[in-house]
Amino acid sequence: MRFDVRRNDHFLRTILILAASFTAFSLLAFLIGGPETGRTMLMISGVFLMYFTLEQGKAGWRYEIDEDSLTVKRTIRRYRLTGRAIVKVAKAGWPGIWERVRTYRSGGGPVASESTVVALGRFIGFSAVSIPIRGDQPKGRDVFVIVTMQNGREYALSPANPELFLKECQRLISRTRNHPS
Repeated sequence: MRFDVRRNDHFLRTILILAASFTAFSLLAFLIGGPETGRTMLMISGVFLMYFTLEQGKAGWRYEIDEDSLTVKRTIRRYRLTGRAIVKVAKAGWPGIWERVRTYRSGGGPVASESTVVALGRFIGFSAVSIPIRGDQPKGRDVFVIVTMQNGREYALSPANPELFLKECQRLISRTRNHPS
């Protein structure tokens, strides 16, 4: 079953900022380096701009649940979380997300042997809604789904329909526990 992701409202603004930065960089490359250097830098930065634009716009992002796993599909990569390795799934609002962010930032968290940056990056990296790690706690009624793995890692997911997604994840866990391969 395929689930769409919920996105931030400000992703279009981020893409426009990236495009403006790309334009300014390209003009500087032409002015400072000349036409040949300008064209080369234009092509290289164009590839980066396209990737970052697709990633910021969450193009191609989705969550898929099949018979034995949950797959997080991002712009280019896929991450597969097997149902047998999932301990639990639960909904969380901003207070729950923010508490986890504070825990990771302070060097705590469920997987103490990992670097704080890696753990925090993994936690926030699976959500299509941007999760700030500095500043005040975000406001709103956003609902996330937290997936907790056997190894202690947690993933914050932002499905468009969190209630249905949560039910399907619970079915996945039940299926894989009752029918071990």
